[in-house]
Amino acid sequence: MISLEQIRLLEAKIDKAVELIKTLRAENSNLRSTLDSAQSRMQDLENRVRDLKTDQEEIEQSIVRAIQSLDELEDEVADSYEAAPERAKRSSGPKTAAGSDSAATSPPAYDESTAESGTPESPDGDEAAEPAAGEEDKLGSEGETEGSEDESSDEERELDIF
Repeated sequence: MISLEQIRLLEAKIDKAVELIKTLRAENSNLRSTLDSAQSRMQDLENRVRDLKTDQEEIEQSIVRAIQSLDELEDEVADSYEAAPERAKRSSGPKTAAGSDSAATSPPAYDESTAESGTPESPDGDEAAEPAAGEEDKLGSEGETEGSEDESSDEERELDIF
């Protein structure tokens, strides 16, 4: 039969079980509130990640558009530089309908043969047959002294050096 001791032992075990159940329920409640808090935080973070991804995609698209614009600008600049020599050739070519020649209005180009010889070249590339107006006077005065005095002037120059 069941003794009083067994009933007291059974009652003690039931009390322990009830306490354990209360403790587990409190812990369960704590864990549920923590879980709810974590889930709401996780939802907030997922929303932020989604917003950041959207912003990142917009930034990437903006960068791609900017790069495309820069490429187009670079192409336009390159085309204009490539077209510039063609325009220069056209403008320095034969006379236009207005009758102006850009080569005639531009100053003569520097030529090494002119710099070395001291004589300007004609537009045909030949040396000028006639001296310039200022040079004509110099040659005229020197030309008069050139004949017999040529040898004596050389001697005078040599004496002036020493």
